Amino acid sequence: MLISAVFLSAVPTNLAFLPALPKRLLAHGGKSSMGCSRAHVPMGRVSSCRWTTSFVPALAPLATGLRAGSGTAEQQTGNAEQQQTSPLIIYDGTLTQRFVHFSVEDRVKVAQMLDEFGMHYIEAGWPLLNPADRVFFVRARDELEPECFGKLVAMAALPPDGDTKGAVTVAEGLLKTGAVNVGVALNLASTTGKLVALEATLKLLGEGKVADGTVVVHLHNAMHAYRADAAGVSSFIASACKYGADLIMLVDSGGTATPWEVETMVAELQSTVEWKGTKLGISCMDHAELSVAAAVYAAKQGAHVLGGTMNGFGGAVDLAAVVPILQLKMGHKLVTPEALAGLTRLSRSIDEQVRVC
Repeated sequence: MLISAVFLSAVPTNLAFLPALPKRLLAHGGKSSMGCSRAHVPMGRVSSCRWTTSFVPALAPLATGLRAGSGTAEQQTGNAEQQQTSPLIIYDGTLTQRFVHFSVEDRVKVAQMLDEFGMHYIEAGWPLLNPADRVFFVRARDELEPECFGKLVAMAALPPDGDTKGAVTVAEGLLKTGAVNVGVALNLASTTGKLVALEATLKLLGEGKVADGTVVVHLHNAMHAYRADAAGVSSFIASACKYGADLIMLVDSGGTATPWEVETMVAELQSTVEWKGTKLGISCMDHAELSVAAAVYAAKQGAHVLGGTMNGFGGAVDLAAVVPILQLKMGHKLVTPEALAGLTRLSRSIDEQVRVC
């Protein structure tokens, strides 16, 4: 008992590390040894077993230090700082995921939470598709601090190719929200005939955006398309850069890309596309439980932006797992130490705000 007490007293309890761990611990259903049931935990959500986000995750740094040849905590911190390269940006999509629903009031609260934590972009809605999203942006302009509102992203689907009126409608609808950052999404599995619409839309968004705003392009099914036609995908991305995209997010919608596939794709696109000032981002789904590793490999290869959701909502990569890994193990300075220490609280608070559809 004395040895156990000494061991437990040495565990750092102020680190919220890997809140997604319960998803692995309860992978076989039923109840854990602590009596927490998995039956009511939807796919992609963190378990309600609070011990896993406070006690077990806190063991990770200590366990790492006990491994042979791992060195002291001070040496690990120094190595992580040496590994840090260019600044990394986190793109949060918690508010726009399928199968979860936030009221307008809850969206305002969650946006504030994400801003205070230190998220760089917060995808906040699709106002052309959802009336509630339009209401949110109106309230957000009045109720959120300017810094927080400046992180919000308003998204829309790319209009059909050749539909110039559609491009005008999309651009006007996005800019009318007052959002600093705006963007369009399209399915990269079929790029035939989409360049005209993309060029027209990006031109209008570029002309009407706020001076410091960002124009985002989401390319869904990116990995599937890249496997089939790497040259064609590279050419399409190069065109998007040329037409004025500030950020291109490659979305592995199937969620089956291996980390080394993602690493290869990022490396090849970095060398084959003339990016100029456009940033390359990656967002992986977690259908094969490879998304966290894929995000780490993408960051290692030099991706500028990593997308995901808190608690893995919507089946996306869990930022509550990725952010600590990138900051504690790879030396990226994403958020303040105080914010990282409060990650478990943030994870629980957002979990309490959401309603599962």
